[in-house]
Amino acid sequence: MRIYKVQISDEALQEIESTANYIRVTVKNPILANRFRIKVFQTISSLSMNPNRFTILDAKYDSPKTDKLRKLIIDHYVAVYWVDEPSNSVHILAFYNQLQNY
Repeated sequence: MRIYKVQISDEALQEIESTANYIRVTVKNPILANRFRIKVFQTISSLSMNPNRFTILDAKYDSPKTDKLRKLIIDHYVAVYWVDEPSNSVHILAFYNQLQNY
């Protein structure tokens, strides 16, 4: 079985940290914020094994990469990513709340 290297874009990382910070500061629950971060990063890390097991993103965009984008659902959030087979890597492009129009 192939092992893929998982890379998180700056934008996705910023959104994950922003969400955790919101939980920590606004919701005033640092324990929940820490659990959120751990769950998100563990779930994203699981993409290193068989990243193609998750759903292909609906074609909402007119882009040549659209058919290669996949979505990983983590509770009420979606990580959008694509798999680069030649380099054995997974690229996390974005992280959204499911209520957002992604």
